[in-house]
Amino acid sequence: MPLPLDAPVDKRDRPYPPPQRAELSEQGRMRRRALMLVAALGMVATFPAWLQGSVAHAAPAASPAAAPAEFLALSQLVTGRSQLDTEVANRIYAALSQKDPAFPNQASALWQHANAGVEGLQQAALSDPALSKALTNIVSAWYLGEAGGQVVQYKTAIGNQVVEDVVVTPSYCRAAPGYWTAQPPHTVARSI
Repeated sequence: MPLPLDAPVDKRDRPYPPPQRAELSEQGRMRRRALMLVAALGMVATFPAWLQGSVAHAAPAASPAAAPAEFLALSQLVTGRSQLDTEVANRIYAALSQKDPAFPNQASALWQHANAGVEGLQQAALSDPALSKALTNIVSAWYLGEAGGQVVQYKTAIGNQVVEDVVVTPSYCRAAPGYWTAQPPHTVARSI
């Protein structure tokens, strides 16, 4: 049977003792201080990681060092494109140089062979497997947008530009969700 709210309560009927403030011994206080100090040091030790995360989002990444002008000219020759982005060329050169320290020398040697035209590059690629690999890496970087295991460009990669009038660049949506359910417009095949 419940007691009325205004009924006096006998404090002796409580199933637990009344709370009492426990006095810590000197040793207990020292342990508590040591524990708080360890927790504070742990927070301070991980602070650079917090700071790095916020700084990484706040400041843009530094641009890679400029690629030699010969690299851009070599890239224009092997891709057949006269207009290539110099910033992308810098990223490709930096990524390939980072992956293979011999790449700058190989690119320079390819440029020397390029003075004889495309035939000179073909002869160099056929005679030296290292130059062939470097040449393949340069062309792949421009067409695929990946160099040395790093993405250096995506939507502007030549491979995506070639087909952008008929194929949506992967992960980019050209219209509202569900646009593919509508009947496509009538198109006429282009002659190549």
